[in-house]
Amino acid sequence: MGFLSRLLSGDFRRAVAAEAAGDYAEAARHYALAGDRDKVAVMHLLRAGRAATNADEIDCLRDAIRWADAGTPTRRRVARALGQALLKRVKQSGGERERAIVEEAAEQLLAAEDYAAAGDAWALIGDDAQAARAYEQGGLLEQMEEALQRDGRKRGAARELKGAFKDYELHMKGGEREAAVAALRRAVDAAEQKAEYQRLLDDLLARRLAAGAVALRGKGPPLHVCEVPTVTIGRSPDCTLPLRAASVSRVHATIATPEYVLRDAGSRAGTLIGGMPLAGEVRLVDAGRFALGDECEIAWKAGEALELVVVKGLDRGLMLIHAADGRRVSLAPRLGLPAAVWFRDGRPYVEADAERTVHLNGERARGAVQLVRQDVLRSDDVEVEVA
Repeated sequence: MGFLSRLLSGDFRRAVAAEAAGDYAEAARHYALAGDRDKVAVMHLLRAGRAATNADEIDCLRDAIRWADAGTPTRRRVARALGQALLKRVKQSGGERERAIVEEAAEQLLAAEDYAAAGDAWALIGDDAQAARAYEQGGLLEQMEEALQRDGRKRGAARELKGAFKDYELHMKGGEREAAVAALRRAVDAAEQKAEYQRLLDDLLARRLAAGAVALRGKGPPLHVCEVPTVTIGRSPDCTLPLRAASVSRVHATIATPEYVLRDAGSRAGTLIGGMPLAGEVRLVDAGRFALGDECEIAWKAGEALELVVVKGLDRGLMLIHAADGRRVSLAPRLGLPAAVWFRDGRPYVEADAERTVHLNGERARGAVQLVRQDVLRSDDVEVEVA
């Protein structure tokens, strides 16, 4: 419809009257019937200016953008207004950066040729490559350089994060847990969103064993292997040999190494050898038995290593082996696993016997591997868990 025809049409006259009266919705309807798309868009733009809420404002502007033809000044006005309204929504949502909304806002601002605002919107969600392109289109060279530098740093951090996490996975599979800790620390430093990597690091640090003791659980009672200056025996879970009998004190007795000197630790029920209370100390040589009260009895065998086995009480069958100076303890006779365990700097390591295969968490263990809690060692039908 030509301009003169629109001017003479009843719908156009009614649209002008509605606009003059401030009824922009009615005006938009009649301008649409009169075929004046640009005026329809302007009416919706005016409606947006009166909107009571940000959501209503965006709805009005979306109506306007549908009518505003591409390349027109009105289209640019509407696009700028819509972009600003969308960013306002993000700010009103408590500062949460809703990526899809910000991306739409940036595209609208770009269409409005508001290159600075478009670049700032892309930068808000960390897309500095897009921000640099927007700034470049607007001839904003200083902002473009800053965005490119940020993008370069992020790409470098992303490469570092990817490499660090890959190293972590490889070290975990290979049993190199100290190297895995170091790789996770690199990942935390490189990550923009650190929470997941920090959680993995905290979990690994909590599972790591560094006190010169490890508990191994097979089908029977656990086997405790240690290399500590003093073996503690009692009900406390922190004891080197933890027991459950009610008459056993939290720390009932101690054995000093490497001489293997047994002392009572001020227990209520006493430590007895040959039925007689231990008043001072006694060195454990060869083999024998001692009792903790009347509910628990432990057999010992002393040599290059010290073996303790609970022979009476709730924990019957529980065993502890103390091996000093990095000596290896074979697990085959105790747990049926063809491997040996030893300590280095207080951390337990395990290695399969020659020409035998042991799997660590489903992966074949190659060479010495450092153990952490929840590790599972398997060979044929034997399975041992690090408790």
